[in-house]
Amino acid sequence: MRQVYLDYNSTTPLAPKVKKKIEEYMNGQFGNPSSLHSFGLRAREEREWAREKVAQVISAKDSEILFTSGGTEANALAILGVGRKAGKEGRKHILSSPIEHPSILKCLEVLQKEGFQVEFLRINQDGVVQLEDLEKKLLPHTALVTVMAANNETGAIQAIQEIGRILKDHSACFHCDAVQGLGKMDLDVNMLGVDLMSLSSHKIYGPMGAGALYVRKSVKMDPLIPGHQEKGLRGGTENMISLVGFGEACGLLLEKDIHKEQRRIRDLRDGFYQALKERFPFIRLNTPLDHSLANTLNLEFPRWEGERLLFALDMAGIAVSLGSACSSGSLSPSHVLTAMGRTP
Repeated sequence: MRQVYLDYNSTTPLAPKVKKKIEEYMNGQFGNPSSLHSFGLRAREEREWAREKVAQVISAKDSEILFTSGGTEANALAILGVGRKAGKEGRKHILSSPIEHPSILKCLEVLQKEGFQVEFLRINQDGVVQLEDLEKKLLPHTALVTVMAANNETGAIQAIQEIGRILKDHSACFHCDAVQGLGKMDLDVNMLGVDLMSLSSHKIYGPMGAGALYVRKSVKMDPLIPGHQEKGLRGGTENMISLVGFGEACGLLLEKDIHKEQRRIRDLRDGFYQALKERFPFIRLNTPLDHSLANTLNLEFPRWEGERLLFALDMAGIAVSLGSACSSGSLSPSHVLTAMGRTP
């Protein structure tokens, strides 16, 4: 039976060149990058090569990239690290959106229990943050603003550059969860005006177990895992096998014309939607096609139960998702669609 995989926002397959790079590393390297001997030196060289590739993809400096185990840890380090540091100075106000990834929302819940005030910005029916609400709710003691680049469920793209302009002269740190946007949109950290940006390897044909957090030099934060690695902000021996794969995946992005590829994918997606709409005129569209990731299409089938449809498609060899991969085990309605005003 032919299989069709349509869940790339959950994870991507390993690119052949990435797999080759990992195999080459595994066959010849095993040193700890913290060791002082030649084995450690070679591992450090590979680690810094990977750091350079990640930095180049978002137009950052190598020194501004911290390696993590993935996007979830990068988000936690940004939110908890910056939040707790600012909290010691009495700044305990945070702004975010109600459609963030679960890994963001869980961290915000943790900080709320620690006495932080978390406010959520209004979004429109397309799931886009209303900038005037940000200007209204931004306070002198706001410590952090965290808004994702693009939504993993609907694909809606946020006005990150405009948010960056609003925060330019404010003391609040601006964090952007760009895990879903990497490889699909421009993510120049300087043009966007972000202070922190979360990235993940397995969304761009790299291996699971590797991620990164961009941290602007001026940002002050506490570590989650104490240790000497990653400038003392992320202790623990690095996952070198996944990191070299991450570096290779970023290198492949640098060779690709992202805009041309996204136009091709957008044409496929829009054509697919029109074909579905003709066959099933009752379906409802949740993805704003004119300002969304080119690969993402979120649809409602009002007459059918979601789980039954998913399993039926799976039995037919077609893999889709009901929502975020980090919460798809739950039968609760999507928090993203609920925030957008959609009813189950």
